[in-house]
Amino acid sequence: MRTTWIRIWHALLILGCAAMVGPKAELGPQEKGDAHGDAYTFLDGVLKDYASAKTYHIEFVEESSFKSDMRRYWEQRVITAVVLPDRRYRFEQRNEFGLVLQVSDGVSECIYLSQLGQYTKEPAPTLVPGPIPNVPIFGLGSIRMAQRVLRTFSGVRSLIRSARFLHDEKIEVNGQRVLCTVVQAEGVVPGSPGAKRKINTTFTFWIDKKNEVIWKQTEHREGPLNPEAPDTECSMDRTTWFKVSEPDAQRAPEELFVFKPTEGVEYVKEFTNPREKIARGLQGKQVPAVNLKGSDGKTASLESFQGKPLLLDFWATWCAPCVESLPALEKLYKDTVDKGLVVLSIDSDEVAQTATEFLAKRKEPWANFHLTDEVAAAFPEHGIPYFVLVDASGKVVYAWEGLDEDGLRAAVAKLGPAFAGVAKSSESLPKP
Repeated sequence: MRTTWIRIWHALLILGCAAMVGPKAELGPQEKGDAHGDAYTFLDGVLKDYASAKTYHIEFVEESSFKSDMRRYWEQRVITAVVLPDRRYRFEQRNEFGLVLQVSDGVSECIYLSQLGQYTKEPAPTLVPGPIPNVPIFGLGSIRMAQRVLRTFSGVRSLIRSARFLHDEKIEVNGQRVLCTVVQAEGVVPGSPGAKRKINTTFTFWIDKKNEVIWKQTEHREGPLNPEAPDTECSMDRTTWFKVSEPDAQRAPEELFVFKPTEGVEYVKEFTNPREKIARGLQGKQVPAVNLKGSDGKTASLESFQGKPLLLDFWATWCAPCVESLPALEKLYKDTVDKGLVVLSIDSDEVAQTATEFLAKRKEPWANFHLTDEVAAAFPEHGIPYFVLVDASGKVVYAWEGLDEDGLRAAVAKLGPAFAGVAKSSESLPKP
């Protein structure tokens, strides 16, 4: 499934864990000295042990779901976070986008990004954990999330206002039944800016009765969770199953601190910007000979456009940056339609008619086609919006993920003398 950085960011913002660290909530008078107060004190102590740990070994699987009247979302991620006293560490996250890893054996540090098929290797840093490269690559942020695992416990502490014991329960942990103290806690967090009310949050913890470590945690939130719609009621559920739960860990398996690149994984001094990698994968080559299919069932071959320059816009109605790029595309179309540039859009909506109707309402003058498996397989993996410019001979001269209006116009201007004045938008040119 194709997606965009903005959709990913928005999902993470909505589903993000309670890593907001604020002033610790005080218990109300009715909660002190009773069963609620005892549960609160017990839970707070357990969470404090995690939040203040200097060394630790945490591994868990987390599932999150979000829903409102107009949207549903589900994701799973697997996180490993280990720091030992001898400065060895491992931070790893697996999710739908692949694997990201930062690992040090105390001598050298490797960072690996599976979506790029690349890794770096440097001397182990003095500070633990080592810094993350400051490059605009989605995935590196996932490492930061693994690094900040302990902050989530501190964040939960700041949210909880009351707690109560439920019945003890045995749950399965790594194939064994473990008796746990079950604590349910209530908290309130601020809603989105402009929201009329706060967000109610309920946590439940399954805490090992023997050694007081957390083996399972659930969280339920209701309220204005979506910052783009502060008056919309939403709900979020998250369940975390811990495979390893050791605050103050002093040792861990040796293999956790070793990185062995598999065949095809490339060592690099610096990670390649995915946009540049996508451009290199297609630029200079003949445009793939594929058939495009419209919502009306009609087809057109890309080869049939040879002889005229062609601009392809991969997009979707649910993609905010795609919709935001349409005015720029409209201006470019207006500036080039008389010069012979053909503009086609290819949507990745689930239903082809959705995009067709959307463009019809906007009265967009170019043809739209629906993304098929054939088309998706013919082009490099990319996010959207994604622009591909083809010259009259059928050769790709520009391929870029995201809208770079100046870069796109500069590429169009190189198509021939007729396009020389397109380097800048018609709206930015001086009036005669």
